[in-house]
Amino acid sequence: MTNGTHVLYFPATRLPLAAAGPLLLPFGKLVAYRPAEGPPAMPQPLTAAGLVGSYPPVPLGDQLDRFRRQLKDMQTHAAEYYQAYLSSLAAGAEEDIEAGWQQVARQLKQTPAAKGAREDALWRARLYLALAEQEAVLQEELAAGMAKVGRREAELLRQMQGETEELSNLPIFAAPAPAAPIRKERLLVAWGQLYLADPSPERPWLLTTAQEESAGLLFEAYETDAGRQPERLLSLPLPPLTGGPEEEWIEKRKAFRAHAGDLLGRLEELLTQAAGAGPEEIGATAAALTTAWEELLRPWPTKKPAAAWEPSGPAPGRVLTIYRLAGMSFPRLFGLLCRQDREAAGPSTPNAVLAVLS
Repeated sequence: MTNGTHVLYFPATRLPLAAAGPLLLPFGKLVAYRPAEGPPAMPQPLTAAGLVGSYPPVPLGDQLDRFRRQLKDMQTHAAEYYQAYLSSLAAGAEEDIEAGWQQVARQLKQTPAAKGAREDALWRARLYLALAEQEAVLQEELAAGMAKVGRREAELLRQMQGETEELSNLPIFAAPAPAAPIRKERLLVAWGQLYLADPSPERPWLLTTAQEESAGLLFEAYETDAGRQPERLLSLPLPPLTGGPEEEWIEKRKAFRAHAGDLLGRLEELLTQAAGAGPEEIGATAAALTTAWEELLRPWPTKKPAAAWEPSGPAPGRVLTIYRLAGMSFPRLFGLLCRQDREAAGPSTPNAVLAVLS
C-alpha cells in the first residue's frame, strides 16, 4: 500500500499494539476513532512516525467538559457499580447497550446530555467506548509489565546457564493480556454510532480489525440481509519481524515494504477494484497475488534477503484475510447493526471490504 493509504481500525478506539505491528506490514497507515477530543491513545513511537493516528469523528466542542466530568464521575464515584456492570455484560444479562446505559445513568443520577434519540445514542456510545478504552489501556499496561518481567527472568536464566544469546528476537508486539469483560456486540454497536455520524470526506473506505468476533457479527448481519456469505478474496501470511526497540522495528518494516513494493501496489489495486461498483470477478487476480506473496516469503529462514528484515525464529506470524461484502456498503451494514435507517454522513464504496487479522 502507498504511504497515503489510511485503513480504519474497529471497533476499539485504542489501536492495540499486538495488532499494529502485523497490520502495518501490508498497510501504509492505521487510523482509529477517538470518543472525544483529547490526546491520542496510540502506541509510541508509531504515532511519532506517522504510522498510526486517530481523530474524533464528531467533536463535542462546548460539550467536551461535560463529557469529561461525566466520564470522571463514572470512574471515581461508581467504580464498584461499574465492575458489576461489566460482569453483567460478560454474563449476557443485558440485551442491549440502551438498557445498560440506563442503569449507569440511574446509578449516577444523571441524564443524557444531548437532546434527540440519535444525539443521545451517540453520547452513550462515546461514554461506552471511552470506558472500554480505559480497560484496554489497563490490560495493555499489565501485559507490558508481565512481558518485561518475563524478559528479565529469561535473561537471568540464560546468565545462570552461561548462555550469551541476545534477547532481541523476542517479538515486541506480544499477545495482549486477557480481554476485559466488554461485550463485543455493545462495543461494535457503539463504534457503529460514531461511524454513521462521521462526516469526514477523508474517512478511510477500508476497515480492518484483529477482533474476529466483531468481524463475525458484521458477517452475520450481511448474511441475514443479503442471503449470502461474504466472499473471501485472499489470505496473506504476515512475517513476524524480530524484536528490539520499536525504532529498530520501524526500520525493518521500511525494508520489508521496500522489498515487497510491487506486491503491495498490486494489493492496493485489488482492494480498490473489490470495493468498486459491479460484481467483478477478481478471483484469478487474488490467487495470483497470493502465490506471489508466498513466493516473496519463501526464502526464510535459510536465505536472508538483502533488505534488513528477517523472521523471529520459530515464532509464527499472523494471517490477514480479505473479505468482500458484495452489494453492501459499510454505512448500510452499520445502519442495519445499529438499527438506523439512514446512510452515514461520510463517503463510502459500493462494496464493503474488510481485512481481518488472525
